[in-house]
Amino acid sequence: MPSVLERLADVVAGVSPEQLPDEVLHEAGRRLLDAIGCMLGGSAAGPVRAAFDAVGTATGPATLVGDGRRASVADAALANSTALRYLDYMDGHPGPYPCHPSLLVPAVLAAAESRGASGRQLALAIALGYEVDIRMQLGSGDPDITAHGWSGSTNLAMAVPSAVAGIFGLSRDELVHALAIATVHGPTLDASGRGQMAASKSCVDGMVAQSAVTATLLARHGMRGKVTAFEGEDGFLNGVARRFDEEVLLGPIDHFRILDAYTKQYNAVKCAQSAVGSVVALRESVAGRWDEVDRITLQLAERDWRNQSDDVEARRRPGNRDTANHSVVYCLATAAIEGQLQAEQFGPDRLADPRIHALIDRTVIAPDPELTSYWPKANPASVEIRLRSGETFTHTTIYFPGHPRNPISDEDLEAKFRSLATPVVGAERAGAIVEQVRRLPELTEVTGLLALLSAGSGVEA
Repeated sequence: MPSVLERLADVVAGVSPEQLPDEVLHEAGRRLLDAIGCMLGGSAAGPVRAAFDAVGTATGPATLVGDGRRASVADAALANSTALRYLDYMDGHPGPYPCHPSLLVPAVLAAAESRGASGRQLALAIALGYEVDIRMQLGSGDPDITAHGWSGSTNLAMAVPSAVAGIFGLSRDELVHALAIATVHGPTLDASGRGQMAASKSCVDGMVAQSAVTATLLARHGMRGKVTAFEGEDGFLNGVARRFDEEVLLGPIDHFRILDAYTKQYNAVKCAQSAVGSVVALRESVAGRWDEVDRITLQLAERDWRNQSDDVEARRRPGNRDTANHSVVYCLATAAIEGQLQAEQFGPDRLADPRIHALIDRTVIAPDPELTSYWPKANPASVEIRLRSGETFTHTTIYFPGHPRNPISDEDLEAKFRSLATPVVGAERAGAIVEQVRRLPELTEVTGLLALLSAGSGVEA
């Protein structure tokens, strides 16, 4: 019987660009635009500049987004994924643990640029990468891989080769070996995502993607891997997943899962999106009387509550933007006072703001069985604000703005993109990027799009 990786390769190799439905082509463009915006938005950050400096050269086949330098395909996957991850504003997929398939987009872009791929080839690569990454998330056992200390970024080890194989012209057998090599070398620990988070968290996905691109190129040049690396005695199943639903991973594609991705309207972790949406909805009722708040009660699904109950001190007094971004109480308190939650709400002044600390200290979190019934397909939240006068205001959000059941419009997604891209490349070039992505299926080559993504000379002030 063929191995798991052989059957997965058959699923991936069985889809051609011409088979993509129009709605999938359109969604691939939306996912691409959102990812590019997040890359540009994060491109000036210290950890990202460190990645650019580590790999950037004067020449190379791939653009470093938001920078004037170039790199190899694998190194560009690392550096640009670091830029994409830095703000933690990227899209994801609802499910039992964090899944951010957009973090494969930098690898796909670098491969497409190096090979002069068409827009339709790029769209297919993105759709297939999302398919495999999300299937890996949904097929994971209960408890999932994060309960064993592994990061959800691990899934990029299978998603990236699945995405870029067609662009590099791999045969079906070469794809099998790319998957086999990447599966062995890709699993990564979740240590940097716990407690006060390390700056290196932003490069976790990029390092998996870099390794997966390298595995793909090795297979293309004749390297062979262990094709039973998933289910073998010492394979991924026993060593990482422990339990897995093979039918989820290997079933036919009757619905492209890229259509089920969510977009972050707020710059916060997934389980904070509904809480922030609810507190923003209550701001008019409270009318700026935040110093009169007696208590804020935040109710979450049990899994999200348990997650937020770990490392309580780090979540209530985050010491850096990544820790704050993953703290629902910080995000809620900041959005309550400022009415929004974007990248600028995570600067050192906000982290030390006594008004935010005061609201955090008056916030209690509790699980709610009714909200738990929606998990993991949704991350609902109910916010109750009680003033010292006794007035009480409550709002519940089940499907946050941007959730696949409450999708963000093209106009709002483009507005998010422009807000991130314009400070880096200017309004004119940001508009040109939007136009290129709108026409993605018509592009004979994507090199023109990539040429717009570096912040070089000629960018308007």
